[in-house]
Amino acid sequence: MPEVAARVEVFGILHGAGSKATQTAQSSPSSTSVQNRLVDDFTDLFNQLSEQCHTGTADSFASLLADRPNAEFFAGAVLVSAVKADNVAVVRRIVEQFDARDAPDKRGVTPLHFARSQEMAMFLREKFARNVDAKDLRGRTPLMYACRDG
Repeated sequence: MPEVAARVEVFGILHGAGSKATQTAQSSPSSTSVQNRLVDDFTDLFNQLSEQCHTGTADSFASLLADRPNAEFFAGAVLVSAVKADNVAVVRRIVEQFDARDAPDKRGVTPLHFARSQEMAMFLREKFARNVDAKDLRGRTPLMYACRDG
C-alpha cells in the first residue's frame, strides 16, 4: 500500500492534487482507481498539449495550462513536440512564459537537435546559445541532425 500511495502522490503533485490524493489513496479501498484516474488525467493533458503543439496557436496552448499547478513541468515536457512540429509561436510561448529549459534528454538530445526550419533554429540558438554544439550520446550535433534530415 505505501508503494501505491507514493505513486499516487507523484501523479497528484504533477496534476496539482498533492497530498490530498495521497490521503484519499491511503484511506480508500479503491486506491488503484484513484491512481488510474490521476494517470488518465495526466495522459489526457499531455496528449492535448502535444496536439496543440502540432495544430494550435500559442494562445490555445497557454489556455490549457492556465491556472494549473506545475504548468512549467507540462510545458517543458512537450517542448520537443512543438520544435518537431516547427510551431515557432508555441515554442516561443513555452520558453518565454513557462521558462522551459533545453536540458538534454536521456540520449543527450536537445530541442535544437530537432529544429527543422531556419526560423526555429535561429530562435532556439538565440535562447539557448550554449547548446549550439551539444552532442548526443552518439556524438552528433544539431548541425549533423539538420544535414541528415534535410
